[in-house]
Amino acid sequence: RSVVFAGRTLYGGAVSIAPFVFLFGVITTAFLVARLRRLQSMGSTPLFRTALFRNHSFVTAWLSVMGLFFIFSSIVFTVPVFVQSMYGFDALETGWVITSFAFAMGLSGATSCLLRRRVPVRSLLAGSGVVAAIGLALAAVVVVEGDSAARLSGALAIAAVGLGVLIAQAPNAAMSAVAVGERGEAGGLNAVGEETGVGLGVAISGSLLISLGLGVAAMRTTLFVLAAVALVLAVIVAMPPGRVHRAEATAQK
Repeated sequence: RSVVFAGRTLYGGAVSIAPFVFLFGVITTAFLVARLRRLQSMGSTPLFRTALFRNHSFVTAWLSVMGLFFIFSSIVFTVPVFVQSMYGFDALETGWVITSFAFAMGLSGATSCLLRRRVPVRSLLAGSGVVAAIGLALAAVVVVEGDSAARLSGALAIAAVGLGVLIAQAPNAAMSAVAVGERGEAGGLNAVGEETGVGLGVAISGSLLISLGLGVAAMRTTLFVLAAVALVLAVIVAMPPGRVHRAEATAQK
């Protein structure tokens, strides 16, 4: 697609600009990490210490934050687009489809503290990821050519139960995994993870849905991808630190 600014065509659109933007982001991130490590080696105070990413508990919770915002933003973006294009829903009808998802997510998040008192945080986050994956897979199964908005809404409510617990507990788990003096940096990285998850979710899921034609097959594929993301997060969180370190050592050999 062409890029036009102030009436002037800056890019003709013969080749997609997205890969170049992604490459620029990767190069910029690599430069930032190299700069931070140099500042640390010189004894200066960096924006954040890369040593935080050697903290397994923090990394798994941080990945949970990024992953849940990836899934959340994907659902909030793709479901309204799908029901409006496929079923011809207006804004009010679309809102009713999302209402059960929002209500279930808020309720599970508000009551997750009760579970937190009885269930270890790693098990709670992993189990929530599994529940979200089940709900998303069920949503993919119930989507049909006819008006399946009610069934889709119910399945998404199941996914929202898992996502609500994650969104309430994952940031707290990330913050509690670091020392008091590192919580400012950890909070900033949490915010970066949230924004990254939202951006990637809208970009990847939206592109997937639209490129496949906005139909039932496209929505099913998108929901199955989101279910897979939730399941991968659950597996990562469930892996104990020792197993992760052994896996890394084996890979290096």
